Amino acid sequence: MSVSSDLSNARRLPRQNRGARRVAVILEAAAALIGEVGYEAATLSEVAARAGSSIGTLYQYFSNKEAVAQALRVRYGDEMAARWTPLVAEAARLSVEELVERLLVVMLGFLAEHPAYLQLLDVTAANRRRPAARNLLREHLAALFQQKCPALPPREAVRIANVTFQILKSLNGLLKVASTRERRELATEYRLALTAYLEVRLRD
Repeated sequence: MSVSSDLSNARRLPRQNRGARRVAVILEAAAALIGEVGYEAATLSEVAARAGSSIGTLYQYFSNKEAVAQALRVRYGDEMAARWTPLVAEAARLSVEELVERLLVVMLGFLAEHPAYLQLLDVTAANRRRPAARNLLREHLAALFQQKCPALPPREAVRIANVTFQILKSLNGLLKVASTRERRELATEYRLALTAYLEVRLRD
């Protein structure tokens, strides 16, 4: 993940690479802690301890826990977009079923690697992102669908992307409270639903 993404929500921008690395370490410590104990139970004191920093050093960069949460969500949004980007180039040669499978594999793999993501879904401050950042994944989906179906008008591609995004987004809330087995079963149900929808909407 880029240093610039980590710093976009920092209280004070570090002037040296060492400071940038410190911010990255703090965010990694916060992500690990939130993934283990949840957002409400996580404390900045424990984050600082895990990062090998003093609480004073942490406050140099983040004014409160909400600022850390927001920085993490920006980081996660950027990473998810980066993972979906290669699919745009591959979309034309994939069947709808394969395309849905790839989308879910990327999404579920990301969530498995970043358990803190689901914990941050309901944190208001974490979701205060720039409109451009919020729309990035939708734009990737729209581009992906136009690659898959070149005759698709841009406005229609955006509409389908919005619906697809909301379907995928709704899966997050269910996964948050699901067991490992239930997550696999939910993925199967969503694969069926999304494939059925896109088979109709992306028909040549």
